[in-house]
Amino acid sequence: MTFCPYCGAVLPERTGHCPICGRERPRHPLASFPWRRLAMLLLGIFIVLAAGQIVYDRVRPAVLAQAPDLGDLERIVGGDVTGLTRAGSWAYPGGTMVEYQGRDSQGYALTVYKDSATGAVRSFTVALPPATRVVLTQEEARRIAEAVASRAPFFSDPTLALREASLVDHGEGSDTFYAFRWTAIDPATGAVLLREIQVLVHPENGGVAVYLSRDGGQVAIPTSPAVTRDEAVALAKAAVGEEAGHPLALEVEEQILQVIVETGTQGGRQRLVWRVVLCRDPGGEFPVTLRVTLDAQSGQVLGVDS
Repeated sequence: MTFCPYCGAVLPERTGHCPICGRERPRHPLASFPWRRLAMLLLGIFIVLAAGQIVYDRVRPAVLAQAPDLGDLERIVGGDVTGLTRAGSWAYPGGTMVEYQGRDSQGYALTVYKDSATGAVRSFTVALPPATRVVLTQEEARRIAEAVASRAPFFSDPTLALREASLVDHGEGSDTFYAFRWTAIDPATGAVLLREIQVLVHPENGGVAVYLSRDGGQVAIPTSPAVTRDEAVALAKAAVGEEAGHPLALEVEEQILQVIVETGTQGGRQRLVWRVVLCRDPGGEFPVTLRVTLDAQSGQVLGVDS
């Protein structure tokens, strides 16, 4: 039963006007709906979405090539990453390193370096606040560092060994961190090979401040040096020279036999070197650390850094 909306009288079926007030019977609201206009609007939206999908499919490979693998990154960092944007890139033998800036799950500034050749996160740093006290034990910090280091694809390398585990001051402001370093070692000669992982753990909150992995691939050169350790020290001291005609007061701090990959050479040539670390004027007011690099086969001095 239908009633007139104006006077309330019963409206007979199929009548166009009210028999009491004479006003026109109202049409059903859906009968006046602009279906044609809606259909044209939906068709337009469909066309826009289809065109957008075609464009996205064409540019998607380039977009993915510039974006880091967030899943991999968040597994390594240990939480959500937000606001990650590309900040720059530079070439190196074998590929390109891309830098990203963002925030970690706690809101601290995060810098990420991704190897575009492999798609792997090579390193990251987090601007954690300085520690006010040491809460974690070294063993607790080591477990955290090992969990992060194990994400490196070469962590299962049997030659990889923990070479450093200590509480150190790092960076400006003498921020204190637990430092852990794994390096691959030749079991026959003790030479440091081309794989390394470094992790710095905050001693108060357990956050990872630095993660760095280097993988120079398999060693393709002999690792037995022609220059002995003592000969390397003598050559290093001679390379430093004398000041004002007087022999320098030098103290040997470390001698490292190491395989390096030379940047700027075709294919990144491998070379076996001695790295001799000397301290000039040890115990003095201004001691200076000198690092001398020598070719372990010829004895040629390749560089001196202070």
